[in-house]
Amino acid sequence: MKILQISKRKFKQISKYTLESSITNNECDLFILEQKDKWNYEKILIKKLKKTSGGYFSNKLYTVNTLIDNRENLDIDELVLPEKLFVLDDKIEGFVMPFVENNINLSLLLNNPNLSLLKKIEILKKIGNLLNKIIYLSDKANNFFLGDVHDGNFIYDKDKKIFRAVDLDSCKIGNNDSSISKYLTFNVNLWDFPNKYPLNEDDVHISNKNTTILSYIYMILNTISNHRIDNIFIEEYYSYLQYLKDNGFKQELIDMFANVYTNADNNIDLGLLESIPTNKGFKLTFEQYKK
Repeated sequence: MKILQISKRKFKQISKYTLESSITNNECDLFILEQKDKWNYEKILIKKLKKTSGGYFSNKLYTVNTLIDNRENLDIDELVLPEKLFVLDDKIEGFVMPFVENNINLSLLLNNPNLSLLKKIEILKKIGNLLNKIIYLSDKANNFFLGDVHDGNFIYDKDKKIFRAVDLDSCKIGNNDSSISKYLTFNVNLWDFPNKYPLNEDDVHISNKNTTILSYIYMILNTISNHRIDNIFIEEYYSYLQYLKDNGFKQELIDMFANVYTNADNNIDLGLLESIPTNKGFKLTFEQYKK
């Protein structure tokens, strides 16, 4: 077990790291630790969990340790993986990971009104490529899937010029318990498809290829519509898809979006995203559809 141990006295000197106000973070506090010796200097991010007892905490520790043990199999540079457990005096209170200092959160890009829809679709294609890498890796890496796929859990690393996945302690790996997901948990539209979107005994969805692609499709449609499409009922979802078809979306793309509420496995052809009539802009939004 790899650990970073810090005394409470020293911890008081460490700077707190604050996310942008639009990015929610309720389960932890973040801190930046600067480490240097004669030859090296680095900053690492400490994720100090607010809840440090019970089943939730035990599952977090299991997940982080499993990620650390599987680092060699998780050979995707875009994953910001935990590196060590964080011990404050003699008590485990979280974990540490690399600090990607020069970054911008994906949610800020996708919600930027000054960024064109064309540019946002180009960005989403890169996220899709990353998710495809993870799906391809899942058999090799102890059935590894991201547990909470949404725009707030990706960042653009300005130095490496790549999009990266963060918040990996909510992933599905090995025999850990599934974590709550922004787009899946409490989503009544999914309850009629237990084989495709399985639930554990606590009614939390177990991440798999289908949940990954579903969440990605929600990200695409949320961006196009400027609305939480994952929150609308199935009937209105299909009505909105018909609206998109009437406004130039290819039938093949509509079929892939429509498939999420059937028993067939989800799939996504990233090449079809290039066919989206991005020049129509506001015409495709949910607000315009409702008029």
